[in-house]
Amino acid sequence: MGCFTLSVNTSSFLEKRLRRNLQWMRPKYYRRFEVSDFPDISKMSGILVCRGTIFLRLLGIHYTHSALYSNGTVYQATDGLGVCSLSFQDFVGEYVHHYNQIHFLRLNPSFNEVELDNCYRKLAGLPYETSGEEFVKAGERANKTESDQSFFCSEFVAKILQEMGILSKKRLPDNYTPDDMLHLELETGYTLGSVF
Repeated sequence: MGCFTLSVNTSSFLEKRLRRNLQWMRPKYYRRFEVSDFPDISKMSGILVCRGTIFLRLLGIHYTHSALYSNGTVYQATDGLGVCSLSFQDFVGEYVHHYNQIHFLRLNPSFNEVELDNCYRKLAGLPYETSGEEFVKAGERANKTESDQSFFCSEFVAKILQEMGILSKKRLPDNYTPDDMLHLELETGYTLGSVF
């Protein structure tokens, strides 16, 4: 396990413990999210952007995870599982304890489901990127080459959106961070709007 992965896992663990203690002490203000807490997005497509651990925000990293969402399914690259898909209900149940805010950016028009599935299948099962150096370089737009052997969450989202012709190819997928998902340069005809 690399130093970067260790620091992210440690901060996630500490955040999880802190949140669990706050939920116990003040259940009204610090409760677990449930699927029913979110507006109905079952027929929509877009990008989930998660505001994560307090500890990473101290380093200037505001959003710590991004994923694609379409018709009830979340497509993501995550530590431990790599590139995978799961239901939104499972995503909320399994991962939401890491995040204190989740934003859904609705894509207009919606994804072409067949094209999304084809792009996803090419990458499914690939490992999560463990190079902290690549992540730091992404924040500075300094990665010079693209690697399709492993993916950070935002790199995966950018790769799929570029393959589908939705996101401009002016920047390598390796040079996107979760913070960048809020300011994507989309191709003509596509827009992102915030739902929650």
